[in-house]
Amino acid sequence: MTDEEEYRFSPEDFDDDGELIDEPDDETLAPLLIVGGLGAGLVLFFADPLVDPVDVGGTAIALRDVSAFVFAGGLFGGSGMYLREGNRTLGAVHALAGLGWVLLGIGGMRSNDVLFAVGGGALVAGAIALIVLVRRSA
Repeated sequence: MTDEEEYRFSPEDFDDDGELIDEPDDETLAPLLIVGGLGAGLVLFFADPLVDPVDVGGTAIALRDVSAFVFAGGLFGGSGMYLREGNRTLGAVHALAGLGWVLLGIGGMRSNDVLFAVGGGALVAGAIALIVLVRRSA
């Protein structure tokens, strides 16, 4: 049997009618969720100068602060998917970055320099960890 003739599917890949099931798995969805969260957060961040702060419970919240939480949501969602598929290191790194964005958002909203610095440190640590993971896998 040549490489072109090699059977590449398993019976689980087909439904009862014999049709190929084309469902994305978590390995495909996690990066999409992360990039989607980052993209939505960037839209909010760049819209901040054009839109007045949103009043939530008597507190004015700028879109740049909301964008940090949207970033964090995408990273936490992707982290959960990576953890569920058994990739604990990649899941933990994305959770660390999500925590960093939450701390940056809270630090920005409350003008708390300590939270802002710790959040930035978490982002730097997460970025370094991702670089190390990429270098190890290459």
